[in-house]
Amino acid sequence: MSATLKATDSAVTETRNTTCYMCACRCGIRVTLKNGEVRYIEGNPDHPLNKGVICAKGASGIMKQYSPARLTQPLRRKSGAERGAAEFEPVSDPDLMIYAGGFFDDNDKKLMNAVHDTDPQALGAQSWNFTDKRLPEMLFRYRARSYPETLDAEEQARWLAHCRDRLIEGESGYFTFEAFYAEIEQLRSEMEADAPKMKLLDEVAAFGPELESFLKGDVRAAHNR
Repeated sequence: MSATLKATDSAVTETRNTTCYMCACRCGIRVTLKNGEVRYIEGNPDHPLNKGVICAKGASGIMKQYSPARLTQPLRRKSGAERGAAEFEPVSDPDLMIYAGGFFDDNDKKLMNAVHDTDPQALGAQSWNFTDKRLPEMLFRYRARSYPETLDAEEQARWLAHCRDRLIEGESGYFTFEAFYAEIEQLRSEMEADAPKMKLLDEVAAFGPELESFLKGDVRAAHNR
């Protein structure tokens, strides 16, 4: 991103060359700001892709900043709500905000690359100064899913509580064990005449009670199933 500054009376006008994110084309744009606020957007004539041409969608990108009707936080359809009913609720789960919480800045991208290059055993002990508030929790879940053996006792308890909230309580509308068992029964009724599929379905079904018992702390029952 490049910028030019121009002072006029008490106002400071600034022009920044950057990239449009209104679609996947990533055209070059030139954004004019006055005292730090976006005034208008135009195509960047020096950009090799669009050569100064900008579509109506790109030019209206200013609405993402200032429209009173803009989304100010990620939303999801309420559980059980009909499509088109406009019934939504805020989303705070980082797993659901990867594509709805804004882009990660350059500093966080460097740190994410460093995470992948770090010994898993050292991930929990190292300090990560992320800018984006989603990333600390995302890093914890990455460790729990990929390297559960690196979690200490407190982290293990935290991860189990998280799994219980999702799979047993249905937090954030996640697929619960109850829904899993119901779907298994539905599939059984549809595949009665197909022995190979029924055998495979039985194997899948057996995994549910074992995992549920483990999450509920009934490890002995899980081994006896």
